[in-house]
Amino acid sequence: AGRLLLAAAPVAAGADRRAEVLALAAAYLSLGGEPVDALLPDVAGFADSAPRSWVLGRAAMAAGDLAGAERLYTDAWTRAATAGAGGDSATRTIAGQAADMLSLLGLHRRDGDQIVTWARRAMAAGSTSGLSASLACHGLAIDGRFAEAEAEMTAILDGDPAPRLRLDAQLGRGVVRVWANDLEGAVADLESVEADDTVPRSILARVDLRSFRAEAAFRAGHWAEAVDLAESTASIVDDVDDPLFGVLPHAVAAFVLAGMGRGAEARAHADMAASNADATGLLPARVWSAHASLRVAAAADDPGEVARLGDDLVADGLGSFPEGIHHWRRIYVEALVAVARLDDAAAAADELGRAAGSGPDDRGDGDLSVAADAALAAGLVAAARGRRDEAAIAFGQGLALDEVGSRPYPRACLELAAGENLRRMGDRQAAAGLLKRAARRFDRLGAAPRAARCARELEACGLAPRRRGGGRGSAHELTARERLVARLVAEGRTNREVAAELVISAKTVEHHLGRVYAKLGLRSRTELAARLAGGAVDDMTFAPETAIWDR
Repeated sequence: AGRLLLAAAPVAAGADRRAEVLALAAAYLSLGGEPVDALLPDVAGFADSAPRSWVLGRAAMAAGDLAGAERLYTDAWTRAATAGAGGDSATRTIAGQAADMLSLLGLHRRDGDQIVTWARRAMAAGSTSGLSASLACHGLAIDGRFAEAEAEMTAILDGDPAPRLRLDAQLGRGVVRVWANDLEGAVADLESVEADDTVPRSILARVDLRSFRAEAAFRAGHWAEAVDLAESTASIVDDVDDPLFGVLPHAVAAFVLAGMGRGAEARAHADMAASNADATGLLPARVWSAHASLRVAAAADDPGEVARLGDDLVADGLGSFPEGIHHWRRIYVEALVAVARLDDAAAAADELGRAAGSGPDDRGDGDLSVAADAALAAGLVAAARGRRDEAAIAFGQGLALDEVGSRPYPRACLELAAGENLRRMGDRQAAAGLLKRAARRFDRLGAAPRAARCARELEACGLAPRRRGGGRGSAHELTARERLVARLVAEGRTNREVAAELVISAKTVEHHLGRVYAKLGLRSRTELAARLAGGAVDDMTFAPETAIWDR
């Protein structure tokens, strides 16, 4: 629409009509994620209108002028809303989009009422962004009102909404479910939205959708899938070259790659997240960027830097969001213990314990992954103070939690810490059992740094690893791209179909497939499909070979 209007502007009847068409063209191009810098000088000189205010507000936001952006978006909303139902489709579109941006600015202030109020106005105006309902969810969720957010979205979905609002509400509910540790429900919602191609959606909605799919996969332990989703989405937003879109996918990519020990790649994504966050100045962008940097520092085994970054989060109030949103305090406690700031570590562990609680005086809602982190943090502090029996009790409380609800990575970290504590208490047999379980989980995830730490602890127990498997390779020897090619081929797709899906050449697919066969000791598609069906531990990876640990 923007391009067609741009082509029409030169033949518009008169200067005023040309200005009107050109402003509208710029507004639509901006809504579609296209750069409009070349049009800004002309638009700035036009008479006041809703499209003009929208375009200039969008430019102000991209430049980090949030006060100017809010003033212009408010003007765009006022002018468009005044037209009411009698306005044309362009006016209604701008009204809804302006309300969305004002809701996003409320998120910047961490003003839940502003977020929810403007998001609901955007929904009522028929916003085409595909983000209004999910913004309302953000406004409720940052105050810990996960259940209320989910209930509101479910009520919208049960009311037979228009297709665009239906997808928006399902996206919002999926995001809240990620944060509330209902990963199965989250994946069902997000994949349903992804699969529905009947309704066009904004680039911001597409970026949010794919980024939170990556986040859900990361938390569920499907790290190869998470990397592919996050990196492919980051590549798209880099091409768009708008800082508003870039922070979230780059941050999620940094989370996963840091956990895998791929430090240089993780740092590159964290740096991109930081660059985009600095350009926008938006608080949510700064929060995601800060958490990416914190995780990269932790993966680099730099507890001093982790402690500094955590201190900054606390000092700036950026760490006060519900723990389920970012899962960072356990990392912070580990660093504080490592740098011998035990009183600070104890305070942070207590805060995490309150976040995990479900009693009337606590903020938690029974999230088992947060509870696992809280048990680990409490145990680390007790062990650092020489209270190893007390630490064992804390670790034991965490290990008593449901394994599935605790989620693979928090559970494995807990098993590793509990095993380390038992070894230092002299119970090498019990320690070895926990360390073996942790090692298997880390191996499945591809969490190389933690897996190496397990191996060192087992050696300290007087145990050494010996892998049995008849020469057959493990899927964890495959790269993320090889795993993805293997999965698609195992589903029955041809090389040409796989190439189209991944936007690579058929020759490249053949190359990846040849390496898969060589690494796994296979000879055909049939054997590959059987291996995946018979030994899969999730939808992206094959079961690892059994690790036998002998004295």
